[in-house]
Amino acid sequence: MGVRLHSSPGSVADGTRLVLAAKGTVKAGTTGTQVAVACEDGTGEQLLEAYLTLPTTLAAPASAGS
Repeated sequence: MGVRLHSSPGSVADGTRLVLAAKGTVKAGTTGTQVAVACEDGTGEQLLEAYLTLPTTLAAPASAGS
């Protein structure tokens, strides 16, 4: 499935978790709503091959001091 990368998507390589960004685009992320996993490397605003996942909310890990 093709997904559109955000203009500043972060470091996207094969296997990167992709989360929703602005205007229906996606970016690399460890927090947010994961919707896909990259099947190839990509850069800003590129149409990227990825496989879709069930929307999953990724939360930041709790800090060690809490």
